[in-house]
Amino acid sequence: MRARHLFRSAALAIALGAVGGPSPAHAFVWPNVPERIEKQLGSADPAERRLAAQELSRLPAALAKPLILKALADEDVEVRVFASAVAVRIKLEGAGDLVTPWLVEPDARVRLAACEVIRVSPSDRAVAALGRVLADPSKDVRLSAARAMGRSTSTEAPGLLLGHLDDNAPDVRQEVAVALGRLGDARAVLPLVGKVQDTDQGVRRVVARALGELGDMRATSALVLALNDSSLEVRVEAALALGRLGGDEAILALAPHAQAAGDGTKGSPSSESAHAMRQAALRALGRIGSPRAIDLLVAALSGDKPDAARTPARDSLISVGPRAVKPLVAFLAGSPSTDAAVGAVQALGAIGDPSASQPIVRGMQRGVVPVSAGLSALADLGSSDALPAVLELVAGQATSVRLEAIRAARELLDPTRPDGRAVDPLVDALSEPGLTIEERAGMLELLGRAGSPRGAATLLAHAGDKQTSVRRAVLAALGNLSEGSAAIDAKLVAALDDDLGTVRTEAAVALSRVGTEAAAPLLLDRLLKSAEQDRAAVGLALSGVLGKSADAGLAKRVGKAVDAAPSSARDALIEGLGRMRTAASLEELGRLASGAVDDKRKVAESLAGQGERARKLTVQMASDPDAGVRANAAWTLGFVGDAEAGKLLGNLLRDPDAAVAGNAAAALGRLARSLQKADLASGLCKALSDPRPYVRANALAGLDLAGHDCGGDPEAKLLADDPSDVVRAAAARHLHRLAAKQPAAVRALRRCVGEERVHRVARTCESMDGNKGGARTFPLVVFVVPDGGAEPKGRAPFALVLPDGTMRLGLADRRGAVFEAQVPEGDVELAVPAPLALSRP
Repeated sequence: MRARHLFRSAALAIALGAVGGPSPAHAFVWPNVPERIEKQLGSADPAERRLAAQELSRLPAALAKPLILKALADEDVEVRVFASAVAVRIKLEGAGDLVTPWLVEPDARVRLAACEVIRVSPSDRAVAALGRVLADPSKDVRLSAARAMGRSTSTEAPGLLLGHLDDNAPDVRQEVAVALGRLGDARAVLPLVGKVQDTDQGVRRVVARALGELGDMRATSALVLALNDSSLEVRVEAALALGRLGGDEAILALAPHAQAAGDGTKGSPSSESAHAMRQAALRALGRIGSPRAIDLLVAALSGDKPDAARTPARDSLISVGPRAVKPLVAFLAGSPSTDAAVGAVQALGAIGDPSASQPIVRGMQRGVVPVSAGLSALADLGSSDALPAVLELVAGQATSVRLEAIRAARELLDPTRPDGRAVDPLVDALSEPGLTIEERAGMLELLGRAGSPRGAATLLAHAGDKQTSVRRAVLAALGNLSEGSAAIDAKLVAALDDDLGTVRTEAAVALSRVGTEAAAPLLLDRLLKSAEQDRAAVGLALSGVLGKSADAGLAKRVGKAVDAAPSSARDALIEGLGRMRTAASLEELGRLASGAVDDKRKVAESLAGQGERARKLTVQMASDPDAGVRANAAWTLGFVGDAEAGKLLGNLLRDPDAAVAGNAAAALGRLARSLQKADLASGLCKALSDPRPYVRANALAGLDLAGHDCGGDPEAKLLADDPSDVVRAAAARHLHRLAAKQPAAVRALRRCVGEERVHRVARTCESMDGNKGGARTFPLVVFVVPDGGAEPKGRAPFALVLPDGTMRLGLADRRGAVFEAQVPEGDVELAVPAPLALSRP
């Protein structure tokens, strides 16, 4: 959802997707079960202890840990093996040291179990023993030992692994090569170079990848040789590895593959092979990103199909970023083919450098760039410099061109930055005969997005149009104007009586944006007297209008109205008090904070816009018995708190409710940033091991807000091992921030690109997403609509991902709405609610 176009709407409806049930970690366990298992583990009968060890998997981690430790010390092999499996599943810290002695036991199952435990719970003290086990008679044990060594932080591990690159089992040789790549030790480069021609193609493939991860130029010649390997998979890995190494030799070797296109026979092996190598070579050149590599990528645009699902040359240029802008602009100034020109402007639009707007316009004017492709790229750029050229295409053109121009202009106009240049061309275009309904509605919408009050007269003249889509466009446009008036108030209030609910909602949203303070008393009366189905719209309008008032008398009147209002109207009134931001409104909120639990939840949420004057009340509410109140108060403290409140947020990180702890993590980071005290967020490092995924994810986002980190190792471990893709993606974003000063972060991100199985996470590892949140903030109301439903659901759980990477967690109000006082500019997304998100076992 493009929230930057919705912030001034103050409303956003979201559907909650269906998800599976809670994880076993949330399953109910009778209090006597751990006691019974502990008693059985102490039995003299091995059979009874084995049954008890098998039951350990049923317990939550906190209850299972002491019992696992006991079972790991059992004299019976079966008991220990069962317990080790549970230790691996919950990644039991410290277990690696306990099982290291198992590595010399005669039973291969025990040695294998020890390797698996050490893999998830690395121990430097186990490295020497693992090195000996690399010569174990059992291939499975050797394989597991190599995998465990790859997770080690010991400087001894690479040397021990190097002696086993010639293992007689290809699977083991592969795992040794993978481990050496993960460890990043330069001593491994030359031995791995010697394995580029291994007899097994699987070994050759992982060796090529490992050499790329090591990033040592000494491997270039061997990887160039591997570009001629008999296996396509090896050739692809070699090309990608050369992209990591860079250098002129790599570029020269990749160039022929970047231009290759197969023999033209669709589906033939040679064609598919050439296509795969072309993709790999272009991706590698994009990673290198040097001027010569960029020139090759630009030249390769002619081999892309712009409408194809994958366009490797264009995508690689996008990954290069701003360095590709000048070469692309120079390319457009020439005489490129149509496909190549489309690919070039698509790349420029995605890179997002505003300086490219005029070259794209000139390309359209010269006929080099198709109009539709140029307009789409200009829309992506979002630069207002191109607005005059786009507006020229709104008038006097064929309908298809006009609609493309309207869509582009919609992206170039920002109502929060009024632009009067658009008014006259749009008014003139609206007077043309024969306009379609879609064209009229689009032009009227643009007139509003221009934000200039000069467009009000034209909009009001069209407000009574018979076509519903046109009337809705007019109402939305009126709401986007930079200032309201009595005439606009009257038209919007009248629209609240429209027969269509969609029109009434559009009018309410517009009133919430642009309605004047004078409309507040009228809307207040309507809210208290309106029918149940109309209260949501009227309440939305009223809360926005109240935000423009500083009238103490009006605040008192609204407070009294809350006492008399039905439950369906109370939340809108409380929200309105929060948006008034006055001492009088805060006094009324304080009075309501001692009321019913639903009122308290809404008060705690609404205090976020009140500033530091609301700090004392928010701190009090953060200790409320109700988790919903605490969750909202914790979130609000991120906006109104001080250093002392930071200590309270540190305590809330341990709250048993995931929404409370998760909101506290985000708030702590936000508070540290606003106070410019990065150390205030140091408590978030401990939260990285919290069993609840959203707490871990918000801890990472909070660290990013604060500009703090935990040294890089815990974050890299989350990226590699965390079961939640939400957490892994957050860890990737965090490590991108550290990459400039921590080489280990770069290695962790590279490993993720090659090993991550969730596409979204792998893409985040490859390149940092740009949704960081702008400097400006806006109020936003979200209506939560459950999956399959048609109406917002009161008290529905939600998880709202904000542009700065944090997640707001909690329950919607009685209307099914969530109010955010200060949302950064950018994209807003929906995640699975915290109660349904999988936790660690």
